[in-house]
Amino acid sequence: MDVCQWWNRYCCDAVRFEFKRPCLYLYGRSDVGKTTYVESLIGRHNLRYVFRPGIGNFFMQDFRADFHRVILFEEFDCKAHNLSLLRRLCEGRQHAFPVKCERDLLVAFRGPIIFVTNFDDVENEALRSRLLFVHASVPYWESERVDVPKAEEERNDEDGGERRI
Repeated sequence: MDVCQWWNRYCCDAVRFEFKRPCLYLYGRSDVGKTTYVESLIGRHNLRYVFRPGIGNFFMQDFRADFHRVILFEEFDCKAHNLSLLRRLCEGRQHAFPVKCERDLLVAFRGPIIFVTNFDDVENEALRSRLLFVHASVPYWESERVDVPKAEEERNDEDGGERRI
């Protein structure tokens, strides 16, 4: 019994595998504002932490795990990517991604991954099971930011100078 407790405490709790949440697959017709919506969802100040992969076998070449917090595939085309590499990336498990003229890049990304595209053309069932499909049908327009007016502070001389907001 003590051996089992030791094993659970030092090995299983340290590793503790949790299933990664499904990745977002946002699709819809052109000019709906899918990318604008995603960028406002991420936040203007966090956009520098977004990694936008290229296409082909070296799509993760410039990824830095210590800097990037979100992976965003804009204008995603399922036919231009290696589906087994995408599946491993969506699983959140460590995998070696090829890098041109260098050693492979070991990546185990557990953060959010967002696919933005015009088509729902993912035919690979293993990849489909790791995605949350959302159809963007209503155009998204970003409204102008309105600052909330701050309440003016007033001093009340009758109450001994207490502040009222």
